[in-house]
Amino acid sequence: MVRKLDIDRYAIGQINMLANRLITNFSEAYQIRFGVGIMEWRVIAILYDHPNSSLQYISDIVGLDKAAVSRSLKKLSEKKIVLIKEDKLDKRAYKLKLSKKGEILYTEISEFSL
Repeated sequence: MVRKLDIDRYAIGQINMLANRLITNFSEAYQIRFGVGIMEWRVIAILYDHPNSSLQYISDIVGLDKAAVSRSLKKLSEKKIVLIKEDKLDKRAYKLKLSKKGEILYTEISEFSL
């Protein structure tokens, strides 16, 4: 006989639900205040610490597939927050870094986050 799972006493489930609520709330706050969501904020934070990163590197750090990261990069590029340059050594790859606007936004969001 399979025992019924009591979700109120299932610690992993509770932690996961709490994390999801926090992420949703922070994402909404970032969107309202800065015009970027949590995924875009993660990309900005990575590029601040690791300029000239690749899409693959960001994807590995964030733990999401390249398509999701690519969508975030497209939004950030359209807002002139991220600069996308062709890699001189590998024409199939791109180097990504924050623009001056992106660096200022990083400072504002990081202060807000803390």
